[in-house]
Amino acid sequence: MTIQSLKADTLYRASVLTGLDTEYSSTKGLEPLDEIVGQERAQLAVEFAMSMKEKGYHIHPA
Repeated sequence: MTIQSLKADTLYRASVLTGLDTEYSSTKGLEPLDEIVGQERAQLAVEFAMSMKEKGYHIHPA
């Protein structure tokens, strides 16, 4: 198996936003969220880890 380098222009794709209404041209007017979107399992894991009372446990990304 040969590992090949990838060029940045093959990894980047710009979003085309021309079909959006002008009111959606910026997120500046949106209300901030008080929750994490789409990460339920990760959030439960961190909440579980934070609730442990014993010392010696660490939280780190896998």
